[in-house]
Amino acid sequence: MDGNKDEALRCINIAESALKSGDKQRALKFVKIAKRLDPTIQTDHILSVTDNFDTSKPTPLRENHRTPHRTDQPETSANYSDEHIRVVREIRKNKDYYAILGVEKSSSSEEIKRAYKKLSLKVHPDKNKVPGAEEAFKSVSKAFNCLNNEQSRRNYDQTGNENYNYTLQNENFARRQTRRYGRDFFEDELDPDEIFRSFFFGSQGGVYHRRNHYRQRNYNANPRPNPVPNPNLNPNPADVQNAVLLIVLICILFFFIMASFPFMEPEYSLQKSHVYHVAKATEDRGVEYFVKRDDFEQRFPKGGDMRESLERSVVRDYRGLLGRYCQMELQRRFWDSGYPTPYCDKLKSFGTA
Repeated sequence: MDGNKDEALRCINIAESALKSGDKQRALKFVKIAKRLDPTIQTDHILSVTDNFDTSKPTPLRENHRTPHRTDQPETSANYSDEHIRVVREIRKNKDYYAILGVEKSSSSEEIKRAYKKLSLKVHPDKNKVPGAEEAFKSVSKAFNCLNNEQSRRNYDQTGNENYNYTLQNENFARRQTRRYGRDFFEDELDPDEIFRSFFFGSQGGVYHRRNHYRQRNYNANPRPNPVPNPNLNPNPADVQNAVLLIVLICILFFFIMASFPFMEPEYSLQKSHVYHVAKATEDRGVEYFVKRDDFEQRFPKGGDMRESLERSVVRDYRGLLGRYCQMELQRRFWDSGYPTPYCDKLKSFGTA
């Protein structure tokens, strides 16, 4: 975000300088770029000047604007040389992208980049004040933007138009976006200054790369072929009904199988109930527990391994029960220091026994 704010301030400064030199269109263009980079930046002081702008008498900006001024930005139109005039005229008289950049159709990508680097520095409006330099700068940027991309260069070589696949669908989409956002969606699609920053500074060219990628995806993407109907995707309704019936039968069968297994109830309980009504006690700790059958002594005789294993389980469950009750008592005692803790006392004595 800080990088966008810095770029927005730079655009405001360029717009101010454009107003001072009498270039209203350039000022409005950089105001729009600044608002896109930082929607919170103040531009009213520039727009109020452009509303009553007279191209024959450049109107000075208000003095109370606090935007920091770049020292390297010229305040007046610089003198231009014959070389500047020649370069601008040479570019503007050509319509062919290769002729604009001064390269051959067989030129490599590196040669195109070198040509763009050389020409963009010569015709950049900040350095070349010849009337028409800005249009020449746009032409150089547009030519480079086309020829630097492999797909758009191939389209241009074949048809003379980099966007020959632009369809009615794209136009309708642009119209919808215009109604939604209140401006031409593709109005600022190709910004020569963003291409310039992307080429020379790299890290500042994120907006350009994203928009360029979006355009290439929409303009140059081949339309998808219509899918061929697959008869296997439309099964017979009778087959579907039979499959559903089979699933229902399997579920019912599974339910009956599970119900046929005997439900294993525990042999004892620590609390007395109508099922567990026969009282017993462990031999070593005397922990009381209850069983449900009178033949318990025959099934689990005293001194036998099964009886010892069962009573160990009884002791373990009883200790766990005391622990849970003791935890609840400690929680209540946290709010009432006088709250009794009988289960904690039992657990303490049970552990030391």
